[in-house]
Amino acid sequence: MVNGMYVCMMLAGIGFALLQGNGQALGSELLLSARRALDTVWNMAGTLMFFCGVTEILRESGWMDAWTKRLRKPLGRLLGEAPDEALSDMCMNLLCNMLGMGSAATPFGISAMQKMACDGSASNAMCLFLVINTSSVQLMPTTLIALRAAAGSANPESIVLPSLLATLASTLGGIAACKLLEKKA
Repeated sequence: MVNGMYVCMMLAGIGFALLQGNGQALGSELLLSARRALDTVWNMAGTLMFFCGVTEILRESGWMDAWTKRLRKPLGRLLGEAPDEALSDMCMNLLCNMLGMGSAATPFGISAMQKMACDGSASNAMCLFLVINTSSVQLMPTTLIALRAAAGSANPESIVLPSLLATLASTLGGIAACKLLEKKA
């Protein structure tokens, strides 16, 4: 469905460009866009590799385990019905997200959801974890900083405080909404 929409938009754009006589500009823009996309991918790949390495160092040093132990109790109280074996994956997922390493967080999130899977429907704990995971407080939005640096921003890290405040507000709002809906159900 979405792929079909993308194809339609792309064909419509190409059609309008050709109808307006901008075929040559279209060709050069396609090549330029491809080059920009590759530049972005290379910058993001370097950042991702760096932070995956940092995650591995933090895990090997015991730092992640120490923080997982600290997060386990409040997260367990918040999620209530989540199984104990899923909590450590949830903590790792949230820690990676807080440090701006969303791609490194994904396997932990998938594992936590699989460990919470029940009768084919989403439990309240699953829904709340998904909301927290999606809105996730960002202490260091590394992906956004990397994108801003790749785009030539003079001060790419200036996004840290606004990002922290916005993600904190969205996470608290999401938790409140989930708890209200949980009480109504």
